[in-house]
Parts: sequence; structure tokens; C-alpha cells
Amino acid sequence: MKHGSRTYRNGFAMVVVLMLLTLISIAVTAMAVSARVDAGRTLLATDQAQLRQLLLAGADAAPRIHFQHIGETLKVQLPQSLNERHATLLVTFTADGFDVDASLGRHRAAEHLAQVAGTWTCTLSGF
Repeated sequence: MKHGSRTYRNGFAMVVVLMLLTLISIAVTAMAVSARVDAGRTLLATDQAQLRQLLLAGADAAPRIHFQHIGETLKVQLPQSLNERHATLLVTFTADGFDVDASLGRHRAAEHLAQVAGTWTCTLSGF
């Protein structure tokens, strides 16, 4: 009787150990996926903040650029660190103001600036 009881206990212990290992594996996988998603969100937030800075730089530079004709586009010179990240900043002269287009890697943002009551105002913006 003792011999059968011992086998039952060993079998039960093995099942418990396997279940715990499975549970630990699932938890570790979930934590790894969560960390990867958080890292992606952080990178996206960083890129969006940089795009906003590029739009501000374009909005600041646009009124001081001397365009020859409507539709003319100027590529604004950026620092090397941004060029390495494939950033571009384009300012286009339009009939009622300027279009500012910024890109950083695969992300883009744009805004339209128009002069309203003597003040440059962002009338359209998008990421």
C-alpha cells in the first residue's frame, strides 16, 4: 500500500511542478511583451515630440525666408544628429501663408501658417 501511495504523491508533485513552470513561462512572456510595447510607445512619443520641435522651427523660420514665387519650397538645413535619423523640414510658400512639413523616419507632421490680423497663426495641423 505504501508503494502505490508514494507513486501517487510523486505523480501529483510532478503535475504541480509542470503547472508552476507553465505559469511562470506565461508570466515571463507577458512581461516581455509588455516591455516591448512600452518601449515602442516611448519611441513613438519621442519621435512625436521631435516632430513638434521641427514644426516649431519651421514656423519660426518661415516668415524670415524670402521666397520668389508661390509654390516655392525650401528645405531647411537641420543638424547632423537629425539628418542621421532621416529628418526633413520643408517650408512651402502658399497664396495665404506657409505650409510646414516635417518628417522623422517614417513619421510625418504638417501645419499651415496664415497671417491673421497681423499675427502668424497655425490654421491647420496634423500628425
